[in-house]
Amino acid sequence: MKIKLFPLEKAVVDGHNIPPGADKSTVEEILGAGEEVNNRAYYFDSNFCVEYDAAKKVSFIEVTCDNPKSTVTTTIYGEDVMKNGADRILQILTEKNHGRVADKNGYSYIFYKLSVGIYRELTPDDYRDLI
Repeated sequence: MKIKLFPLEKAVVDGHNIPPGADKSTVEEILGAGEEVNNRAYYFDSNFCVEYDAAKKVSFIEVTCDNPKSTVTTTIYGEDVMKNGADRILQILTEKNHGRVADKNGYSYIFYKLSVGIYRELTPDDYRDLI
């Protein structure tokens, strides 16, 4: 499974576009019915989530990359999220954001102009402390 993210524009899942505002029925034609929890549908062992607003339109897309054995490959702006490392992904998002970035002590970042948030359980300093 390949997921390509283009913030504020679309997610491309195995060649199928899922833009913000797409109807839930359109997403289900592409992905099938997900595991639904409230207004969210989860796919691919919960590695991909689509949230819907009250009108059943895509309002939010979330991708998790926390399982190194996952069959989901995620890219953002053409860069593989898992293969490039956090520093490279932070650099790309900072360059594309063109504005304020909120840094929550190295664990989470919010790129306001892109409407992207990223989170990690451990920072490089945490890894060093574990050794």
